[in-house]
Amino acid sequence: MKAYPAHIWKEDDGSFSVEFPDLSGCFSSGETLEEAKRMAREALGGYLESLDSRGLTIPEPFTSPAAGDTYLVHTHRKIRKRTYA
Repeated sequence: MKAYPAHIWKEDDGSFSVEFPDLSGCFSSGETLEEAKRMAREALGGYLESLDSRGLTIPEPFTSPAAGDTYLVHTHRKIRKRTYA
């Protein structure tokens, strides 16, 4: 199972932003921390599915999780079966 680190931070307006440092352009947000985590899982799945459907290489996670602001998001089962079997 692959797990990609996601950096999560609270914005000035109280919402939360999420960025995947290993996946250029993969980011999300949510009004609450739980919503941001849920949206991050969806963003990760969509991003990896997009790479896979275009025949592009899915990168391995390489960023080490840092304490505090990092949340590990696991790959979606459908994507994992197609790309990591």
